[in-house]
Amino acid sequence: ANRAYSMHRVIELIVDPGSVFELKPEFARNIITSLARLDGHPVGVIANNPMVRAGTMDSPCSDKMAHFISLCDAFNVPLIYLVDVPGYMVGQDAELSGIVRRAMKPIYELGQATVPRFTVLIRKAYGLAYHAMAAAEFQPDLLVAWPTAEVSPMGPEGAVNLVYGAELRAAADPKAEFARRVQAFHDLAAPLKPAQEMRLDDLIDPRETRSVLARALALAKGRPRYNRGRPPKKHGIVPI
Repeated sequence: ANRAYSMHRVIELIVDPGSVFELKPEFARNIITSLARLDGHPVGVIANNPMVRAGTMDSPCSDKMAHFISLCDAFNVPLIYLVDVPGYMVGQDAELSGIVRRAMKPIYELGQATVPRFTVLIRKAYGLAYHAMAAAEFQPDLLVAWPTAEVSPMGPEGAVNLVYGAELRAAADPKAEFARRVQAFHDLAAPLKPAQEMRLDDLIDPRETRSVLARALALAKGRPRYNRGRPPKKHGIVPI
């Protein structure tokens, strides 16, 4: 759960060989935005990068995502989300960067986009940052998870300290009690529970990711752009 790995390698193993064209590779490197092909079809890939700041999202990352979503939607390019995000950056520097406002940009663009979107939960899917990565609330055309996925409002360690701080301080063995509580949160965040609650379409073998996405993309190919049931815009006002 705490080991970094190359998300670029994951992307290369999922899409067609040699088809990846990354946009803005040196800017906001904690998020990866790439154009690629999957089974011959053009796609846009948005993926968290655990090699940079553990994939935590911040203001530059939000701007990069929003621009990429807008680009793909303008040219009718389906979006694939590969999710491994521990949350949004916190602290004074983050607040001074306007993160509260700028974090809403990719969420707004995602809500307005009409292209198909497919979400794969690879590991951490925590808090508001997960929602910005095309969570169930955005009704992605496909939402699947690897067995390593964890869906939670926040990280287990932080949640245990926040919720059970008094119990930990009063415990005979605080370290053992902390480990027990963290494991309980990990069990609760495991992908089986959201799958049982019908917030996931399926749990998949990671080796089947490419074929699962290819089938979903083939079903969406040629389908006219849709509005997901939203009422039409009137006088430039977007209905909520």
